[in-house]
Amino acid sequence: MGKAATELHAERRNALGEAGAVAANAELAGWGSMSKPKRREAMGRAIAAVIATSEDGLRDSVTVTADQICAHDRSLDVGHVQALLDELSVTVGSLDPASYRGLFDQNPVRDRPFLEFEGQYLLALPGALTRDVDALLEDRVLSRNPGFSKQRAKTLDCLAVGYLSRLLPGAATYTNLHYEGTELDGLVLFDCTALVVEGKASGISVQGQRGDTARLLRDIENAVEDAWRQGSRAREYLLRAGDPVFTDEHGVEILRIPSGEVREVVIVNPTLHELAGFAQQLPRLRALGLFKAGEYPWSVFINDVRVIAETCENPAVFLHYLVWRNRLPLGDRIRVTDEIDLWGSYLFCERFTGLQGGGRMIIGNASTDFDAYYDGLAGRGPKREPPRKFLPESVRAFVGRLAVRRPPGWREATGVCLDLSIPELAFVDAKLREVASEAAVAGPVSLVAGRVLLLGLPRRVNASEGLMLYDPGEGDPTFAIACRLGNTDEPEIAWAQYRKSFTFELSDFEEQAYAHAASALTPGWSAHGRQRRPRR
Repeated sequence: MGKAATELHAERRNALGEAGAVAANAELAGWGSMSKPKRREAMGRAIAAVIATSEDGLRDSVTVTADQICAHDRSLDVGHVQALLDELSVTVGSLDPASYRGLFDQNPVRDRPFLEFEGQYLLALPGALTRDVDALLEDRVLSRNPGFSKQRAKTLDCLAVGYLSRLLPGAATYTNLHYEGTELDGLVLFDCTALVVEGKASGISVQGQRGDTARLLRDIENAVEDAWRQGSRAREYLLRAGDPVFTDEHGVEILRIPSGEVREVVIVNPTLHELAGFAQQLPRLRALGLFKAGEYPWSVFINDVRVIAETCENPAVFLHYLVWRNRLPLGDRIRVTDEIDLWGSYLFCERFTGLQGGGRMIIGNASTDFDAYYDGLAGRGPKREPPRKFLPESVRAFVGRLAVRRPPGWREATGVCLDLSIPELAFVDAKLREVASEAAVAGPVSLVAGRVLLLGLPRRVNASEGLMLYDPGEGDPTFAIACRLGNTDEPEIAWAQYRKSFTFELSDFEEQAYAHAASALTPGWSAHGRQRRPRR
């Protein structure tokens, strides 16, 4: 019905515009032979004709009836459409002026997007019928079906656990677990990591979105901080001494985890609504008295989890994204309102150069590739490859290999490579063959560029031990990467380690690379902003 009503609205408005054009053209007939005064008179009459045509046809062009909607789409039933129009409309004059209490009030057309007058229906909020159908239906179903709320929560939990299992192939997944008198919505066990899922179906109220800080506080507390408290309780249970035991709702044991098997717990808070961009800026809400401990869950709109699941190559990339995300000063020095903008920034190895010297950054428009990919899937454009992490093939092969085999220390080794900036990736890829080939003949050899130590090793040397013992004698690298010739004499990355903690401080090597790139993209200017003389 919404599709038919909006199509009919567009067609009739277009028809009115065409009628105005016909009326105007009739007044402008013979334009070429008119004198200048006559042309001015004709133009005035043409404008008046357009206005008169619009005035005469405006009401009919923007209002509909059930019969007209069904005539546009004959698969619709008149009785059903009329019932929908009655349910979703506000009659002119029916609102009590005393019901308006201030700017924080919700606009009535948000729930009832049609305005009714004398049997005609004006679609005052077209998007409500095509883009926001869930918002129209949710409150109505909640108020009339007592079991819907619980079923909605279970569906959200199942979706979240399903997407996480797609991100972590081979993971053990559970929903609706019970322990020590409380419930856990979902649990995903992968390697030594547990992802605790605490989903919330509530959103940010209209009042909260419009600036009512008291309502915003309650909304975020219900949607995020409650999930954090529940997840923290589950984390403590999973990490304490003894075997964590989980049962079903009847007390029957369904899961026992050997003590010490889980060494890392990630609290995931999937939400049914986008929370108006607040989920990516939780530290800013400390001023309202929330998150006093300074810890936050991964609070994420369920559809964003789906997008990440459909565009992530392997578990190493996903788990490192969570590490990378937690490092960011979100809400303090970095402002972002869309999780997919963050995900896109990560895939393109964003280095956040704007943070240097105490700067601040706003992240946006980093989801263009996702728009193009999904437009292709929907038939609205050419087919595209899904976006993926920017990596040279040598680095991608190493990360992919370890993500499948998962030897001890694989998370750190892949994390080193996934932390590299684009200049550092270029350095590793460009020098890999040279260093590996020289090491095969002459023994260990190294190159250092900024934060990166690239160490070439002979085939039989243990790569992890070699990295740990080797002293390059220069620089103070953060990342150490070992390479060698493989069985087919092709160079390959053998292992990687952190030598010190990650920071966002740029190395001299990166600063020079970014400055060179900036000067190349700005013709006529040097890296330092001084104008160059044009070459003759």
